[in-house]
Amino acid sequence: MNSKTLEVNSIPIPPQLTGLLKRALGRTGTGFDEGAFLQQLQYWTVNSETRGWLSNGMKWIYNSLKAWQKRFPWMSEYGLRKAIANLKKLGLIQTAQHWLTHTVSV
Repeated sequence: MNSKTLEVNSIPIPPQLTGLLKRALGRTGTGFDEGAFLQQLQYWTVNSETRGWLSNGMKWIYNSLKAWQKRFPWMSEYGLRKAIANLKKLGLIQTAQHWLTHTVSV
């Protein structure tokens, strides 16, 4: 594989994860979008260099919806909102809105 085909900041998305998410969501989600968001969020929560804050033992990551979209350029705003809502519905993430930014925690 040519190194130019992989970006430095690419998100590894295990096929097993997307399959599990797709089965859990049925027609309400793709599994891929939710898997990409969950994998990136997991990376940010364990990375000590990622900005966020700790509350009740959980690291919260914050971004505006526009900033989240820059991280996931293939997703529309609707698709991003839907992926976040699906992960929240499954109990995999928590969300809150502070200062007009969306915060998310695993």
